[in-house]
Amino acid sequence: MNKKRGITVTSLVIYVVLFFMFSFLVTTVTANINKTMFVKRGKIYNVKNTSKLNSYLVTSAKKSDDVYKIDDRLIFNNNDEYVFDSNKKCILKNDKIIVKGVTKFNSTVESTHNNIKQVGVEVEFEKYLVKRQEKYIFAVRGGV
Repeated sequence: MNKKRGITVTSLVIYVVLFFMFSFLVTTVTANINKTMFVKRGKIYNVKNTSKLNSYLVTSAKKSDDVYKIDDRLIFNNNDEYVFDSNKKCILKNDKIIVKGVTKFNSTVESTHNNIKQVGVEVEFEKYLVKRQEKYIFAVRGGV
């Protein structure tokens, strides 16, 4: 009786196939976990920037008596100027970056009765392929 010992071709093929299946499974699970983490990070980042921009705009509106929209700039009469830089994907206040990851920024200024101006801002943030779009409407009351 001649018994063969050691690794046969069949067992070697089985080991290689199992190794690649296990590697594929680990890679798939890891990629899914990373994607989920990036989505959560993107949502947190976008909410943080939304709150930050809102805070800046409301503070400027409270300290100001009037607001103008000239070209793509939103200018308050307390010398606060907001500009969207599409190349850097950020919003600048007085030439300093206040929020990043902005893909769209639109603003409107409408005069209403009683010397009040209504300001509308539409902004879209994007980070880690997660988008968040916000719209603000607030009023700036003229010299009372």
